[in-house]
Amino acid sequence: MLLNKVLKQIGLFLIVGMLTGCASIKVLPTDVVYHYANGFVTDNDNKIVAYYANGFVERYLDISKDKPIMINEDLELFRLTPNCFLYTAWADMGRWGRVGSNGLVVVRNGKALLIDSPTHESQTVELAWWFDKNLGVKFESFIPGHWHDDCVGGLAWLNRNGVKTYANRRTNEILASKGLEQSNTSFSDSLSVKVGNIKIEAYYLGGGHSTDNIVVWIPSEKIFFGGCMLKDITAQNIGNTSDAAPLEEWLQTIERVEQQFPDVKYIIPGHGKYGGKELFKHTKEIVDKELQSKMSK
Repeated sequence: MLLNKVLKQIGLFLIVGMLTGCASIKVLPTDVVYHYANGFVTDNDNKIVAYYANGFVERYLDISKDKPIMINEDLELFRLTPNCFLYTAWADMGRWGRVGSNGLVVVRNGKALLIDSPTHESQTVELAWWFDKNLGVKFESFIPGHWHDDCVGGLAWLNRNGVKTYANRRTNEILASKGLEQSNTSFSDSLSVKVGNIKIEAYYLGGGHSTDNIVVWIPSEKIFFGGCMLKDITAQNIGNTSDAAPLEEWLQTIERVEQQFPDVKYIIPGHGKYGGKELFKHTKEIVDKELQSKMSK
């Protein structure tokens, strides 16, 4: 490609003005041959060293800073703590439109645990590829929050590639009843696994957004993954309740969660911005409002 030749000849002055009309220039080392394709700048080992997005070329060294990384237009990554990355994957959700769904990647010693997979299998592949090529990290294990597509969309691919997949028995039972791919290990009420020396705990504390939804707690990071059981602070309605537990049970589940995890710092909802303990209160208000509305009819 002409652009490849240009990059080689100039020893890699990434002239963004040439690509976008901007005057900004990024300089990378000159002793390596670089390649540009699909928005990425890669070296001879196919390791990403920079990417082109939103009119600028940025180095992936920026993962150490508080800024999101756009892997592509449908997949974003944010380093929440030194060991935990929050991803958001966008997909068309029918009548709900284009929706971003959250998941976590816990990384330690070259291995990773994935909590929820994106809706589309291809997004799970891209996520795994990014961690492998940029950080030398391979997905070792996986836990979905519940049985919906925005949690298990990549489950079949993860199973095919030898990843240890876990799920609450209720989740596997629902998946089996629908003829869908299941995780290869089930647990009933709780599960404890490690990535290096990082402990990850999963619990079933009752129904909510779905009858099988679990929560995940990472004590060392003080991260609580509530998934779709919790709403982000900007949410104004309860959203999809087609597979929800009774609303009274949903409220009781949140109460149990609050009591069991008083030391949370980061709370990750299934969709929208992460927050803190205020998401417990906010979600209860939304669920209670929906309950009162149904009771008044």
